[in-house]
Amino acid sequence: MTVRWSHAARRPGCSAPGTVGGNDADPADGGVAPAAGAAPNPAPPGVAEVGRAWRDRAREVRTGDLGRFPAVPPVPPRPLRSVLRRATSTAARWVGARIGLCVGLATALAILLHPLLICGGAALFAGVLYLFRRTHKDLGRNWSVTLEVREQHALVTEGIYKSVRHPMYSAFWLWAVAQAVLLPNWVAGFAGIVGFGTLFFLRVGKEEAMMLATFGDSYRSYMQRTWRVLPGVF
Repeated sequence: MTVRWSHAARRPGCSAPGTVGGNDADPADGGVAPAAGAAPNPAPPGVAEVGRAWRDRAREVRTGDLGRFPAVPPVPPRPLRSVLRRATSTAARWVGARIGLCVGLATALAILLHPLLICGGAALFAGVLYLFRRTHKDLGRNWSVTLEVREQHALVTEGIYKSVRHPMYSAFWLWAVAQAVLLPNWVAGFAGIVGFGTLFFLRVGKEEAMMLATFGDSYRSYMQRTWRVLPGVF
């Protein structure tokens, strides 16, 4: 049986059709007497009853008295592929977050140190120009664009070549570093280091092998007392 409640039934002295206005129905007031044998309409739950019911349920959850709750079905084991996918996704998010943090910190540091970076990059380019000029001056007619030894070539071990075997490559390395310092772009800035670094490591070994084949022990002893690019480091 569905019980419908009316706002008029809760007002004093007012009865809704089909409901009782008080404890006893009064047909003179418009009320309808309840049918014989009918159960009285239950009173709606109040705020206090609802709050008490929620507190009782919370107490049952805290104390573990969950007998009236349905049993939770056991969780089936996940397949290995799902576990690996979740682990890979978690690792990728962790690495991506760290990379983003490092890039953000580096960008903020570059903005704060921008004037110093400009001065440092300009100083590096000044060193590049000096190395280019000094290298060409010390090589003289021995300088060549291609990787070859001509008949009039001689082994140069004086000047800037007294401590470094490849000062021209040193100038290119400084150029690449200055480019990375001056250009506020992660791609264009480090493109010089990647590009020249690849060329350097592909060529320097062949060049020294050619010099050993041409000058023999003279170049071997020269290698023992000099550095390739940077004195004291490499």
